[in-house]
Amino acid sequence: QLNEIISEIRLINSKIAAYIEEIVNNARVLTTTLAMFAVRDLIFNFSFDSVIIDEASMASFPNVLATGACTKKRISMFGDFRQLPPICSLQNECAQKWLARDLFDIAGIKNKIDLGMNDPRVTMLDIQYRMVSEIAAVVNHFAYSGRLKNGNPDRSNQSFNVRNFPPAENNAVVLLDISNLRSACMKKPGENSHSRYNPLSIALTSCLALKASKLGLKNMAVINPYKYHSFITSRLFSDIPRLKGVLAATVHKSQGSEKDCIFFDLTDAWPLDEASMLTGKKSDKALRMINVAISRARGKLVFIADCDSVKNRPIIDRLIDLLHEYGTVLKPSPDDLHALVGNKPFSWLSDWNSTQKSLIEDLENLKCPVAISLPKGFAISPELNDALARHDRNGFAVKIFRHPLDRNSLANPGKFDSTKKGHKAWFWAWLRQKKLYIGSYSTDGAFCLISDFKLMKSFVQPVTGLRYAKQILSVEQIRQLNHIFGTCPNCHAQRKPLHDNKLIKLTCGKNNNCPEVGISLEQLESAIRILDVPCKKCESQAVAKMRKNNTAYMSCPNFNKDCDGWPYYLTDCL
Repeated sequence: QLNEIISEIRLINSKIAAYIEEIVNNARVLTTTLAMFAVRDLIFNFSFDSVIIDEASMASFPNVLATGACTKKRISMFGDFRQLPPICSLQNECAQKWLARDLFDIAGIKNKIDLGMNDPRVTMLDIQYRMVSEIAAVVNHFAYSGRLKNGNPDRSNQSFNVRNFPPAENNAVVLLDISNLRSACMKKPGENSHSRYNPLSIALTSCLALKASKLGLKNMAVINPYKYHSFITSRLFSDIPRLKGVLAATVHKSQGSEKDCIFFDLTDAWPLDEASMLTGKKSDKALRMINVAISRARGKLVFIADCDSVKNRPIIDRLIDLLHEYGTVLKPSPDDLHALVGNKPFSWLSDWNSTQKSLIEDLENLKCPVAISLPKGFAISPELNDALARHDRNGFAVKIFRHPLDRNSLANPGKFDSTKKGHKAWFWAWLRQKKLYIGSYSTDGAFCLISDFKLMKSFVQPVTGLRYAKQILSVEQIRQLNHIFGTCPNCHAQRKPLHDNKLIKLTCGKNNNCPEVGISLEQLESAIRILDVPCKKCESQAVAKMRKNNTAYMSCPNFNKDCDGWPYYLTDCL
């Protein structure tokens, strides 16, 4: 029977191939990607009178060469060698020479244009209709040596009035210098990752976009150079109803699009002051990427950068000088944030002292475990230390992560479980599943408070390094769980829960000879109570139930009522 099915599939595939061949042979115009052109024999073996290549700056030279072999009369290429080059992950010299350069570069056209010369092989389309004059001036002098002309007067541009939205109303070009906020930038967790992210910058940009959206701005995007930073921003936007349709993307993903308003978040900041993709030695690549980002804007461009941390980087300096010349500059202090972005969806605190007062109030009112990371130079006040001690005495776990060389951060060193593991460049405090504080690397920087359950989920892991559902366990809670799960009768190692499909087992995980046992209803109820296992959707504490086959499982108490969510695994919470 299987052989019959395989034969039928082969027959169907052969018919599909025949239909495709018939369509191609009879087509007057064929549209395809360059990659498909090179790998599909049907297309590659076909002979074309003329080939048109769009977005030619991103076409690798071998692919262009392949199209030339199939063309009788002419190849026309439309592209901008001031925008993104071909993508090439290989770093060896040969690959960079032939795969990472576009045809404009290889043919010598780019070099002639850079020297102010003309080339008979190329025609420049030098009239632009997208951008209002201030944005066009920045783009023109940044990337095109003053060659661009504006096609329409500003007043006829449908995006002209977008300048009236915040920040800096009535300005089409805004440089938002966040140096005074003391935001910190880190690499994505994991080995060999070069992608960066800046939590305070994400929070600030989200507030700016939300404020503009509430005032009626609908067509906007947030662009930045790093995939991980964009991933966090996009996930956050998906949980903010007003921002669900707002594009949060890397520069590469935004090429080809245009929006009324662009927020360009540079991301780079201390302590990652080494060269990045926009501030390093590859100035041509940096210029292309920045040009793509800023030229997406039709009516308003907001460039968000920690200018102090990117000084003396030629390409960035050039852009910042142009933004000063053609736009307006805002350099807010932490005290200015409430007026700049409001207090939604996050609350903003202006310094370390006000953050400590807010934490003390939360510790008095919220009954949950707490974890705090203290950068070097952060010292806990006696009042906060007393509040943490009371929290600890009341049976709630308190963990403090601090810089290994900073011995003065705690009023009573050794009182709480303190470790360098999990320490970050910025301050953070997590009152489990209740509130999340994101801070600066300096006590005089800005601090952000997130109280919304959904929004918190996007930030917990990148900010703290902890999984959202992970419990902050005291020594006593660990002892209780070890007693509940028991030990292996063979090797006497401590058993731990294991989720296997829909079953919850207890296993030592040492070797295949040791038995696995299903968790009992009583054991599961006790573990849920200690770990406070929440539903992923509504945050209600999970309940333990029994199936008809006498296996225990977890469920949301509101399932089939007001919620269709499911609890986190026990292993997520440990």
